[in-house]
Amino acid sequence: ARPPAAGRKLLDSAASLAGSMAFVLHCAVGTVLHLGRNRAHVTGFGGEDGMKVSGAWLENPNTQAVMGMLTEAGHHALAVGGCVRNSLLGVPVVDVDIATDALPETVTKLAESAGLKAVPTGIAHGTVTVVSGGEGFEVTSFRHDEETFGRHARVSFGADLKQDAARRDFTMNALYAQADGTLVDPLGGLKDLRARRLRFVGNA
Repeated sequence: ARPPAAGRKLLDSAASLAGSMAFVLHCAVGTVLHLGRNRAHVTGFGGEDGMKVSGAWLENPNTQAVMGMLTEAGHHALAVGGCVRNSLLGVPVVDVDIATDALPETVTKLAESAGLKAVPTGIAHGTVTVVSGGEGFEVTSFRHDEETFGRHARVSFGADLKQDAARRDFTMNALYAQADGTLVDPLGGLKDLRARRLRFVGNA
């Protein structure tokens, strides 16, 4: 028999939980796990009250080259997930993932035009790894779940930012940052981060 929806959600989030536990270990207070919907603090795409993140990972010319190839062509380019979360916590950033409204084929063409290498590492999921200065950056198109089948989903690309954020696991992993560091927080993840909460996105 299939586990109930809450059980499936917990199983689906297990892998990402390992990365998010860096947050738990970093904090001296206990973390409270919340299940359920959190849509009350949707902010505009302009950023979270002008708040910015910073760090060598973002100022890195290789990071800026990948984000710049997208923004210069009129697309969005936002660092997302663990790199933003860890930067806010003062935890080391291991890799940089970038979300964009550009479709995978557009990302590939823009990378080639910029003299960067594009590797279709997860093209079925909208991900192209762009190599800049010997560093790989996973660039993934905004996604929206059309249908879900347990741990699998049929996704469409070119969704908007809020739709992309809505398919992530925890609100703290749905924090985005523009190339200048401006924080974008569509689901109130910053509030949860400050309160030391792991909150599932959507219905658990």
